[in-house]
Amino acid sequence: MKDTKIIFGNVRKNIKDYSIYFLTLSISISLFYAFNSFADQPALQNLASSKKIMYEQLNIYMTVLSYFVAIILAFLIIYTNNYLLKRRKKELGIYMLLGMKKSRISKIFSGETFYISVLSLIVGLGLGIIVSQGIGLLALQLFAVELSEYQIIISQNALGITVGCFTLIFMTTICFNVSSISKVKLISLLRASRTSENPSIKGIGLTSLIFISAILLIISAQGIIIKNGIIPSRDNYLIQTAIIFLGIGTILLFYSGTIVITSLIKSNKQYYLKGITSFVVSQINSKFTSNFLILSIITGLLTITICGMSMGVSMALELNRLSSEQVPYDLNVYSWININGESDILEHLYNNNLDLEKYAEAMEEISIYNADITYGEILLNQELDLWRTDTNLPNEPVQVVSISDFNKAMLLQGKEPHILGENEFYLNCNYNGTIEYMEQFYVNTNSISIAGHTLKPANNNIISETFYMTSIGNNDRGSLIVPDKVVSSLQKYWNIVLVQYKPTINPDDVLQPLIPIGLAEPGGYGYTETNIMYDMFYGVYAIYIFVSFYLSIIFLLICVALLSVKQLTEVSDNVERYGLLRKIGVSERQLNESMFVQVGVFFGGPIAVATIYSIIETNEIIKLIEGFMNLHVATNLSITIILFLSIYSLYFVATYISSISIIRERKI
Repeated sequence: MKDTKIIFGNVRKNIKDYSIYFLTLSISISLFYAFNSFADQPALQNLASSKKIMYEQLNIYMTVLSYFVAIILAFLIIYTNNYLLKRRKKELGIYMLLGMKKSRISKIFSGETFYISVLSLIVGLGLGIIVSQGIGLLALQLFAVELSEYQIIISQNALGITVGCFTLIFMTTICFNVSSISKVKLISLLRASRTSENPSIKGIGLTSLIFISAILLIISAQGIIIKNGIIPSRDNYLIQTAIIFLGIGTILLFYSGTIVITSLIKSNKQYYLKGITSFVVSQINSKFTSNFLILSIITGLLTITICGMSMGVSMALELNRLSSEQVPYDLNVYSWININGESDILEHLYNNNLDLEKYAEAMEEISIYNADITYGEILLNQELDLWRTDTNLPNEPVQVVSISDFNKAMLLQGKEPHILGENEFYLNCNYNGTIEYMEQFYVNTNSISIAGHTLKPANNNIISETFYMTSIGNNDRGSLIVPDKVVSSLQKYWNIVLVQYKPTINPDDVLQPLIPIGLAEPGGYGYTETNIMYDMFYGVYAIYIFVSFYLSIIFLLICVALLSVKQLTEVSDNVERYGLLRKIGVSERQLNESMFVQVGVFFGGPIAVATIYSIIETNEIIKLIEGFMNLHVATNLSITIILFLSIYSLYFVATYISSISIIRERKI
């Protein structure tokens, strides 16, 4: 009973010291639960076949990833707990000096850890249940499931995994505490309040040379990445070299940068000797020079976090936007004229056991023609900066569709037809990679000659419609809509059947006969089906988005927890100096302001460098997506910034309050 009273008393007395430990535990538990709970969402249990395969793969990835994350979080929690033990070494020494046995001291500290851990588990699970609803909604959107099917749930499976993993982590932490206390000696505890010496600035010339070398290494690394991309190659080790340069450059930057900046500040005597600026500068210099290695690692993790989080969020938003705009039909079936000639698509399907008329509520057949001019000719006077997937576009013939076929497609979508004069043309484009150039061409041109016909623009703006489906995000790069008489002299490229299913039709009934037909370009036929596009497209990207988003938040949590512990350790080591400042008349307000600046710079340094890195790396990731996935992603940083600031601010405030609490103890 007496020990229980001591435990609760110690927790209340040291609540500010426990804030970082409690915050890390609670957020870790909430994230762990939230990302393991979405699999039990009922709306995701009845997915179509191909989508279900992707969903099951995502579950496998997330399960494996969760064990990996649990190990990382275990080390992080033990690391944070280790700070608490160091912070209270003198208290342990007093207990031992009063004759308390180590076994009883271990029991008291284990009790405190257990109490905080249980409280963190309760708060973390409560927060996780709330966060999991948002994760569930995101999962539904990524797998193109109607949000009306969403149900609020509490996942028993995720609860069991979370409680089990974190109970194991708590027990490991308690064992670590018992082991640490059993090995400690009384004399080392009583001398725990040591002060650290600030590294003196020696050889500023050499330090400046190191600083310049760091900048050159970083610039060289980023230059290599910009020129060669971010994919490593067995034949070319430039990217590996760039990563090494970037790592070494970052380490040297944090080692020398603060010393160089400190020297510059010292050269301005009027500013340096004002108030306690010299003390603040000295403390910041000490923090950076003694922790340059861990700051470099944190910068690397933050760079990965910013890139992963911003790209994951951006892709999720872009996918949902594109899917609503670029999938206006249920099915398109193509026939390549150069292979099949003027074959009857419906007859071909019927002969292969698929009667589309049985499933279709409405159908139309349109044709796409090749103009006798290329895209390079109509964009001749423009400086093109095309995406990698479009590099051959200038050599390709311009696509042409007749106004009657275009209006067939519009009417099938329930849209109004377009009116076109006999000597006019429209330009249609809905592809972000070329729309800028097409708009400029359409505005600047007075006329265009196609198959001996001179045509003028019909209006002032291009049209952005999807009149046939290819793939999400890579549809119409620019098609001319012309009078019917013009296409009669052009070479036909495609015949396309556009289909809208009857409301009662199960898409699998259409897909099953389609699969064995072997509809593919070499055979002269191809098809695009909405459900397959959704299933494969969303499934592949859902795996990337979930994994990158999950790891990004965990990495962010690791970074802020490490920064907090390092900051609090530095304050504890230098607490005597704050006492000396009080003795010479420095006010509490000045001390608080100096601490705010120190914490702000310590937290802000890595994030500033990581932000610069991530701008370049994110741009290269976008190029990679454009080249291999035919998808353009406009980086959306708003949600990333909100999430970043939320977690970063929580730790910043907790660290600042704990730091103030530590230096106030010296006053007491």
